Amino acid sequence: MKLTNDLKCSFSKLMNLGGEYRFIFVILSALTVQTFTVIWWASSVSSRISSLEQWTHENRLMPAFIVRLDERSQNIKDVLDKIERRLQQGVEWRTWSK
Repeated sequence: MKLTNDLKCSFSKLMNLGGEYRFIFVILSALTVQTFTVIWWASSVSSRISSLEQWTHENRLMPAFIVRLDERSQNIKDVLDKIERRLQQGVEWRTWSK
């Protein structure tokens, strides 16, 4: 409690000083707040970059996997097209032979 009263007393003494000292106090306070804000912002950006780097490292094989899936799906489509053509030819042959 005494510390709080001492701080209030010191702050009120500072505010009762002349305008020149008050101006310096306000400028220094603003610079201090801005400095801490920049430090906080930089640390949050750093953590975001770190998490993105980790995600990139974990998913570095994803493009190759997608290419393989695309190839597999194309092969499946080709096989299905062949089966469909053969079925169509079989249906045509059966109807023609009757």
